[in-house]
Amino acid sequence: MVCGGLASILALVLASSVRADEGIGAVLNLNDSLPQAVCDQAAVSRAPTLESTRLGRAARGSTLIPLQDYSVKLEVGESQVIRFVMEDPGILLAQPRLLDLWEAARGRGDEGLESLKRKISLEVCTAQVTPGKIQSLLDHKPDLFLPLQVGATAPKAEESAARFVLRDVEERYGVVRGKWWVAGWVEPFEVREVRVGRRSYRRLAQPITNQLRLIQVQDGEGLPLGFLYLSPEGAAPAAWPALLAQADSPANRRKRIEAYLLQVEEAAYEALARSPAKTEGIRDLQEFYKSLLNAYQIYPDDPRFAGYSDRPTGAKKAGPRESPDAEAKRLLGADFFEALSRAQARGSHVAFSYFRPDRRLHAIFTEYLKRLATTAQ
Repeated sequence: MVCGGLASILALVLASSVRADEGIGAVLNLNDSLPQAVCDQAAVSRAPTLESTRLGRAARGSTLIPLQDYSVKLEVGESQVIRFVMEDPGILLAQPRLLDLWEAARGRGDEGLESLKRKISLEVCTAQVTPGKIQSLLDHKPDLFLPLQVGATAPKAEESAARFVLRDVEERYGVVRGKWWVAGWVEPFEVREVRVGRRSYRRLAQPITNQLRLIQVQDGEGLPLGFLYLSPEGAAPAAWPALLAQADSPANRRKRIEAYLLQVEEAAYEALARSPAKTEGIRDLQEFYKSLLNAYQIYPDDPRFAGYSDRPTGAKKAGPRESPDAEAKRLLGADFFEALSRAQARGSHVAFSYFRPDRRLHAIFTEYLKRLATTAQ
């Protein structure tokens, strides 16, 4: 799509091609037809963008991946959060009034939902290429915009809303009247993490392509507790003994290491994007810790790993300690399993597979992140 902020430039270029004897009327006709030229079929088939409003501001630049976090707080239930991160097309993250329109359009099936999305994309696009119209649209139809905070702010302990941490993958967020907004709705592939109470849902993806690999369920410190998957056969048993048996399986232990390795790779890509001059040191550190994590998977009792703490952050070294399984059961809670039982996506039930928390393994990963930050400085 042609950037809306360049629309006036485009109009001048087109106007300069008008013959002198055609006069100002020809220029006005060009300005009238500009929205149709810019907001074509390809433009309105995508989510609405505010790209033009960022003209003159630093965006992604030459980096291959977005680095800036944004956050938005929304009053949605945890079962809806689960459906959304699992990319259920029936869930929309938007302002309440737009959600009402979405529910009304649902009665016309997929065609009605797509028609509504295209209409909103066209309206936002047209406003961008019409001078002064985007501010007017924000004033008269505020429910077409979600306000964003720059940075990944942590939710308060008593907060009931879900806090979505986003990355502007397609560079469609923008600034109107000095504030950041996303037009229309949030796309699942823009979500980096969703924080709900004492848990969060982390989207693990290939750094360059952003292709989804895993939805990890974790505690507030990022300690993995398991992952979500679609179960066409119906609801997977959420009984605790069945989950404990899953945790001991070789497949689940491999999946847990895979989740850590994905995050090692992701952190390295981001460090490289921020500090390209430190490429060699970042790559060396990445390969070292990938090898260390794989070695721990095979030889967890090796004396080399004894120096990594196996206790939660801030826990006393002496005294009774909670077992990993008891800790995980407490962190997940009955409300998680209740929300999971009501979550369906793309015609399948959403199921959960349990990772037994390994504090020592997590300490290795945390050490990597700290050393990576130092290396990339």
